Amino acid sequence: MATFSLKRPWLICVLAICGVLAACSDGAAPILTAGGLGGPTGYWHANAIVKSGFSETELSPDSLRVRVEGTGSTPRARIELIARARAAELGVERKGKFFKPGPAAYSVVCEDGKVLAHKSGKSLPVAAPVVEVDVVYAKSQVDPSYLPSAETFATLTRALNAQTFDAESRQASAAEVKAACGK
Repeated sequence: MATFSLKRPWLICVLAICGVLAACSDGAAPILTAGGLGGPTGYWHANAIVKSGFSETELSPDSLRVRVEGTGSTPRARIELIARARAAELGVERKGKFFKPGPAAYSVVCEDGKVLAHKSGKSLPVAAPVVEVDVVYAKSQVDPSYLPSAETFATLTRALNAQTFDAESRQASAAEVKAACGK
């Protein structure tokens, strides 16, 4: 009876991940991003492998900074919407019935000197649009600028789910990110 041995199981994992990433990439964005390949950023946590998504940092017991890193093809308005939706969701999770988001600070992170091989064979710069929003939470509506967490999260989630992006808008977003990095 023949036996099958995997001497390098990590290699199979790496090849599987590369296959999935290649299959998911639509090639519409002319720039690879720190966040990943292909289309606009979804509503998910950023992590060590997929940098696109949201994360948060505690500033004080009642305030957080929500950071969203997008892919190059993610429109700025979507990144801001993700940041505000996450801020509202954190209000629900933290039992802060109300939250007050500050203004969205937009920037583009350019990683000079880092390139990735694209399926076209070209080496492309790595860049990512970023939005940061400082948020304050409260158990009651301190003033009219404090929004109800649960209702706002539901509204913003519906708005995120309703968004669609054609190739032209993704390419325009990618061109904006590329220009911000001087590429």
